[in-house]
Order: sequence, then structure tokens, then C-alpha cells
Amino acid sequence: MSRTLRRKYYAIKKKELRNSDPQTWWRSVKLITGQTVNSTQSMTGLANQLHDGDINALADSVNRFFQGVAAELSPLDDSSIPPPPDVVPDEFTIIILDLERKLSRLKVQKAPGPD
Repeated sequence: MSRTLRRKYYAIKKKELRNSDPQTWWRSVKLITGQTVNSTQSMTGLANQLHDGDINALADSVNRFFQGVAAELSPLDDSSIPPPPDVVPDEFTIIILDLERKLSRLKVQKAPGPD
């Protein structure tokens, strides 16, 4: 009996969670699986484990780690940087005289559309 009730409970919970936002979904999943919901508890636990409870030392070690990863990356080449948005390439510039010339050559008596 309790096994059947438990299955029904989890089936209803799963159905409700599919229609909820991701934050609520993850909070419920963590609650069901017995994980801690409060993220500061896990950070405090990590600080206790690595730096005798000093959360600032934990933050410094995380920063040093990411700085080390970034230090190994080579800088971007200037050619790979896109131009600023106010710079228009020459191939997209329309010269008014060319436009007038092309428009004057259009056959206005011809029907538009595919043949």
C-alpha cells in the first residue's frame, strides 16, 4: 500500500514539475533526493573542508584557478574581432548613381514574379 501511494505521489510531483519553472524544479529534485536546497550551506561546507571555514580564502582560490585557466589562453587575433557597428563594409554601400542607372533599365511593362 505505501509503495503504491509513494509511486502515485512521485508521479503527481513529476507531472507538476514539468509545468513549473526550472528553479522550482531543481529545488524539488534536490528535496526529493535528499540534497541540501540552500546553496550557501554547500559553499560553507566547501570552505570548511578546504580553508578551515574561511569563505574569503575559498573565493580567492576560485579566482586564482580561473585566472590560471585564462592565463594559458592565447590572446585573440585582431582580424577575428568584428568591426564596430558604425563601420559599413564597402560591399554594402550603395552608390546613388548606380542605383538610378539600374532602376532606369528595368522594364516597367513586364509583369513581376516567377515565370
